[in-house]
Amino acid sequence: MQLMTFQGVIAFLPRCSISRNPADQVAAQAINVLVVRLTDAAWSRILTELLAAQVFAQPINSLDELHTLMKDAVVPTPANLELVAGDWRNAEAFVVPAGAGGAAATVRRQLQPIRFLSLLDALAVEEPAARLPLGLFCTIVASIGPCLTQVARRVETSSVQLTASTLRTHLGPDLADGPLAMKVASFVKLKMLPYQIRNPGVTEAERREDLEDGIEYKASDQGKQNIEEKRIQLLGAGCAYASHAALCCTPPLAH
Repeated sequence: MQLMTFQGVIAFLPRCSISRNPADQVAAQAINVLVVRLTDAAWSRILTELLAAQVFAQPINSLDELHTLMKDAVVPTPANLELVAGDWRNAEAFVVPAGAGGAAATVRRQLQPIRFLSLLDALAVEEPAARLPLGLFCTIVASIGPCLTQVARRVETSSVQLTASTLRTHLGPDLADGPLAMKVASFVKLKMLPYQIRNPGVTEAERREDLEDGIEYKASDQGKQNIEEKRIQLLGAGCAYASHAALCCTPPLAH
């Protein structure tokens, strides 16, 4: 099966890095978490390299298993996992409209709460020295789900709106967008669940839930107990770790 873009990003891009070429870094600065898309040629090169590194040589039962295999893999041609300017594919730009008309005001009201996410670019969030250089960036992209169009971003019950609301609530409802954006990456990294109780797959609900549960888990001893009990109950009921989106070696669809 083919994956949606945000699913392919969290599954297969963490081991990638951004080329140190200045032009490639400038291009990466223009890619924020709301507009991440790669060309088919880039996906093909990355997946072929991971295949050559034997990442897919055995059955993979969870996202964390896949990422562990990526961390430990000996990559034959590391340059094939470096993202260059030509790898990025155009997505619909994130724009908060100006104007005094009723339609513009409505769109502005819907998009303004998520504007801070458009300030989180790939180069700023990348961790070049980490074993998964784009792991944190990909985690954020996955937590906000499918949001490559203005229409998708405006849906008030979408993952991007819900995740933005969660982040704003915990990081400071009154912060301006710039200072708020500066806090997101370190906050998400700090609030990650232990791998033993993370959701295994790449569905929209799983990725958002891991972030929300991680926040509660790290908030207090009671929060930790609540989340551990929740995950155990779901496991016992057959609702957790039972089914998840397949992790396949095909370029993802652009959604």
